[in-house]
Amino acid sequence: MNDLTKYMPVHTIVENYDEAKKEITAGYDSIIAANGRIQAVIGGYGFSDFKIRDADRCIEHDINEMKKQIWRHIFNKCDIYNLVSEKRRDELDDQLEKGELPEVTVETIQSTLDGLLNNVGNLYKETVAEAFEFLRPPGSRHKTNTEYEVGKKAVKEWCFDTSFGSCRLAYRIEPHLRSLDNAFHLMDGKGPVKYPGGMYTALSTACRENKWKAETEYFKLKWYKVGTLHIDFKRLDLVAKMNAMAGGNRLRKDA
Repeated sequence: MNDLTKYMPVHTIVENYDEAKKEITAGYDSIIAANGRIQAVIGGYGFSDFKIRDADRCIEHDINEMKKQIWRHIFNKCDIYNLVSEKRRDELDDQLEKGELPEVTVETIQSTLDGLLNNVGNLYKETVAEAFEFLRPPGSRHKTNTEYEVGKKAVKEWCFDTSFGSCRLAYRIEPHLRSLDNAFHLMDGKGPVKYPGGMYTALSTACRENKWKAETEYFKLKWYKVGTLHIDFKRLDLVAKMNAMAGGNRLRKDA
C-alpha cells in the first residue's frame, strides 16, 4: 500500500471498486469461454470442469471479500477502529464477516461514517468504561486493584507468556492494552493512538529486547516471570477522570 491510498478520495475508491467488480466477472467469463473453446476441439471437459454455476458462486465470493477489504481500509484510514471500544470493534468485524455492511458507494460510505462520528460522544464513553472494567476486575486478589475505582497502579495477570525462558505478550491481551491506551489518549484530548506509537508497541519492543520494563507517556510498566503486568499511572488526573466517568458510587450496590 503506497502513501497515495491514505489520501485517496472516496469517489476514487468507489470507481476502482466498481471497475474491479467488472474485471472479476470478465475474468471468470474468460475462463469459461477458453474452456469451451478447447472442449469443442477435444471433447470431454476441456482443460477444466469449471462450470457456469461455479463461476457465479466464485464471483459472488470474490466481490464480497473485496467489499470487506474496502470497508476495513476505510475504517482504518478514518481511525474508526481506534475511536471505538473493543466490543464495538468486534461488532463491526462481525458485520463485515456476515456481509451486513452496505454496498460500497459514495453515499453509503458517507452515511456509515456520519452515523459513527455523530455518535462519537457515546463511543468515547464506551472506550473509557471498557478500560475501567479491564483495570478493576471484581474479586481481584491483588490489593492494588479496587472494585469501585482505579488507584495509582493496577496489576493484571496472564499478560505474558514466559515459558521456555522467553517473554512475549499474550495474544488475548493485545486488544485490552490498545483500548486502555486509547482511553487515556482520548481523555487527554489527543485523539486515538497512532501506530507505531503507544503502549502495546513499547511492550512488544521491550520483550524482543529481553527487557522487563517500559515506559510511555501515560504508564510505567513492569512485568514478571509469573506473567503479571504492573501498571503505574503517570497522569493521576486522567485516572480521576476515568473514575468519575465509569466508577465510583454508581457501582456500589449500597449507593
